[in-house]
Amino acid sequence: MFTLEGARWALEKAAVVDGKLAMESLGVVYAFEEWQLEDGTICSPGGARRAPPMTPEEVRAAVRPSLTLPLALPLALTLALTLALTLALTLPLTRL
Repeated sequence: MFTLEGARWALEKAAVVDGKLAMESLGVVYAFEEWQLEDGTICSPGGARRAPPMTPEEVRAAVRPSLTLPLALPLALTLALTLALTLALTLPLTRL
């Protein structure tokens, strides 16, 4: 099953019927901005597709493996450098 959100309206054209101008019904028209497939993929016209939003469990699982030493070390160095620069810029300058 998939979910659709869109608009529907009657498609008509002007026609001369018995010498008078009238609207002739051609059918019903549907337009969709986006729709969702069973697996949660969100689709839109032109073939665009977006992955379904991640659940909190999926976010935790994706973040946990990436917090290893190769990532933690640059983060620690960045934090130390930021702290050192902040202290250096906020301490009053004294003359030697």
